[in-house]
Amino acid sequence: MKKNLCFFLSFFILILISFACLGEELWKEEIIGEGEKWETKGYVQSSDNSGFKVFIIGGIHGNEPAGFLAAEELLSEIKIQNGKVIIIPRANQKAINSDRRFPEGSQDLNRSFGKSSSTNWTESLAKEIFDFLGKFDVDIIIDLHESKDFYREDPKSVGQTIIYNGQGEKIIMFMELIETINEQLPPVQAFSLLSPSYPGSLTRFAYEELGIISIIVETTTKLPLEERIDQQKKIVLTTLNLLGLENGSDNK
Repeated sequence: MKKNLCFFLSFFILILISFACLGEELWKEEIIGEGEKWETKGYVQSSDNSGFKVFIIGGIHGNEPAGFLAAEELLSEIKIQNGKVIIIPRANQKAINSDRRFPEGSQDLNRSFGKSSSTNWTESLAKEIFDFLGKFDVDIIIDLHESKDFYREDPKSVGQTIIYNGQGEKIIMFMELIETINEQLPPVQAFSLLSPSYPGSLTRFAYEELGIISIIVETTTKLPLEERIDQQKKIVLTTLNLLGLENGSDNK
């Protein structure tokens, strides 16, 4: 009896280890800016099939937690059947540590793309991030952010918007995305489509330099944090499915 029990427990443990290893193998980890004080991690998941290559980034601004927390949670929820997904959850770790848009004495990372300075670490980080996404011939960028207010109540703020950079048929897809998401939300929380993003932002620069279609997702900090995280994840997962990556997560 004891032998049978030991065999069963050993077999069960091996099964658990196998599943854990499979989960770990979904993502390949890469270091961005290795050795620098602002170094951060990127993760790459590749399928065996052709398809769109989607780049997801959070934490460009340190005081917008829903973006980087959603990006981190997506690492355990995304399992694609086609294409490739690249995620940088915490783009600006120094800003996140300080809980500020950008640390004192530095500059806004999302106004630093396309600039180059050997003495400015923010611009060096922007270049490293841009070079990293450039390695993968990315088709779509999803940049996760937050704003103070509801755009529909105060147009000076961009909370509950999707900011689009690009032309052509993909704008129809993002309109469909917004319609799908808004069906699940009360009117005041509904997302609006805006265009373009600010000069110097990752999404604007990537479109102007490389022609990469991109969106910024902006939730509002007037909503509870868990709601904002949930909205950001739903937008990403819905986009992956609209693009045909056929995410295998149960959290669609």
